Amino acid sequence: EWVMHTNTTPVIEVAGDGKTAKGIWYSPGMGLITEFEGDTARVDGTFFWEKYAADFVNENGVWKIWHLQMAYDFTPKLDDKWLDFEKKGMVQTGERDGEMPDGFSKPEYSYPSYSMKRAATIYPAIPQPYYTFSETFSY
Repeated sequence: EWVMHTNTTPVIEVAGDGKTAKGIWYSPGMGLITEFEGDTARVDGTFFWEKYAADFVNENGVWKIWHLQMAYDFTPKLDDKWLDFEKKGMVQTGERDGEMPDGFSKPEYSYPSYSMKRAATIYPAIPQPYYTFSETFSY
């Protein structure tokens, strides 16, 4: 397996009191997976257009991740039909199916799958200036 996710266009807002911060990044990327059927290897893959959003807390002068959320915009397959993402080439987006790993929980908001038939959704929200964490929201 080979996966590459770059983080671009950061927007980071440090609270006026200096105790917390919020950040959002866009993360275009791709993943390749080799599947074996007997002696034959086949490579399958997916593009990723997604966003990462985080709340940070400053503990004793060290910034630590407090909350982290990822939201896919869309993830078309890397095959000859990858532009046909409303049909075969679209991989399901949104939240993970099944149980979450230890220490993780499902977000309160489920990000909708990409569709050419609806207006774009700006989610997660872009951080805005704030003084203390109680004045804002959590990712």
